[in-house]
Amino acid sequence: MKKKNFGFISIIISLSMLLACFPTFVYAQNTVTYTADFTALAKNGADTAYGTAEDKLSLDDYTYLDLTYSGTYISSDGKIYIKSGTVCNKDGYYSRGSYIAFTAPADGTLNVTGSDIGWFEGNTYKGYGANITVNAVSGTTYYFGYRKGTTYIGSLTFAYTEEAPTPTPEPTPVPTTAPQTGFTTPALWDFSEAVLSEGSNTPVIGGSAVWEGEEVRFPADTTATGTLSLTLDDPLQDNAVIEFDSIGHDKALGQQWFGYSISNTEDTVVEFEVHPYDANTSANGLVIGGQTVANAAALRSAWTGVGTTHIKTEIDYNALTVEVTVGQTVFSGTLAEGTLSNINTLEIYSKRAKTAGTRYISVDNLYINTFVSQKTPAVPTVTDGYTQDNIAGYTCQTKAQYGKTAVIYLCGENRYGTDGYSQLYDARYIFDKLGTDAALIAPQTASEFSDISDLVSAVRNKYNAPSVTVIGQSQSAKAALLSDADRIITVAGASDELPVSENAWVF
Repeated sequence: MKKKNFGFISIIISLSMLLACFPTFVYAQNTVTYTADFTALAKNGADTAYGTAEDKLSLDDYTYLDLTYSGTYISSDGKIYIKSGTVCNKDGYYSRGSYIAFTAPADGTLNVTGSDIGWFEGNTYKGYGANITVNAVSGTTYYFGYRKGTTYIGSLTFAYTEEAPTPTPEPTPVPTTAPQTGFTTPALWDFSEAVLSEGSNTPVIGGSAVWEGEEVRFPADTTATGTLSLTLDDPLQDNAVIEFDSIGHDKALGQQWFGYSISNTEDTVVEFEVHPYDANTSANGLVIGGQTVANAAALRSAWTGVGTTHIKTEIDYNALTVEVTVGQTVFSGTLAEGTLSNINTLEIYSKRAKTAGTRYISVDNLYINTFVSQKTPAVPTVTDGYTQDNIAGYTCQTKAQYGKTAVIYLCGENRYGTDGYSQLYDARYIFDKLGTDAALIAPQTASEFSDISDLVSAVRNKYNAPSVTVIGQSQSAKAALLSDADRIITVAGASDELPVSENAWVF
């Protein structure tokens, strides 16, 4: 059974390691019985050693396990052998070894069986035994820990009464192609409603992907690729965090890949691909800003093959860093200076070369938000060798070469702004080629360039230039073509306006 995930972030932390181990509830008239499933902690059905600082596990919403004391292990039949350096018989002493904590969701009867189990209500020691029955109070936490060398916990059950639930029929998928608009952050999709097959500002499915109840499923009975994608009409214009759950169902299957990509209007910022199950099958790993920062083996080691892997991508344009968290493992990379901060596309996919009907991957709880960076800003280097100047009302980055041809570069829409230097990220490629052969001028605008006649005239006089060339990129092409420059070049833009000068190159 699945709970609505409105407390998304906090719930994700507690479920990320063992989401497959949901509590089991059995409804019989007005009695609800909960059983903690310890067998899932015995990896591969064999005795499994615990006892490290990382062995703090949330089995589900009610049961927490601190298995950090050396020598603690889970037997193949699901018995938890508790180890401790202190006998569990004084207030608070359960915390000096491994222990299990259960928080009662209602008033009811809690039963714990095993051998020589010491137990506490809160921090109050209550005794020990092999079959402990507690009249549990809603919201109270009970702790079970070490008493003797023979201490183990074999079962934990909890029963309480409530009105019998009214069964709710599963919703019937009603596919629609009508796009949804008005995307805002934060945004959370728990996929409790039908997923569209086309549109923008909302996740859509493609290929073999299907919406199934409360998840998006990538079926395993076909080798066709399935996708879940999101395209934004208005890109995110700030630092972005994108999270989702990937859930592996049934058991391992070779020849299966899972991945995702995050792109802005110019580049792919993050590319991720893992083969969750097969170390002998290659995958692309993690690529950030065009650089590989983790291979497929590293991603696989952080992955939960059968069960839930939570994936979080945090893109910080202030510090030019990206952090990708896979389960509990963080991978980091850097972005190139000048990377556009306008994420507009996310695509999640699964593909396979073999089929097996019960073995599939699904995606749930897609979350997107923006955030304020707390990191030290990256220092821009694009202005090295340039001087900031005000020419005809424009803030310009300049490199003076008097008596030579002047080149004015009008940046495209993606580089508009007020910081005084972003326009150079468009201009630098050509400016680097020109070097000292021309006077270089990169003006900045907050919205768009219009009449630049005064700018052309001022540049001609300021640098004693025998001629002036204006280069207009994309949306700035019109302003370039309407200028009275001696030469005009437009890049990735067009205009119906005829240039004053016949010496115009239009690309």
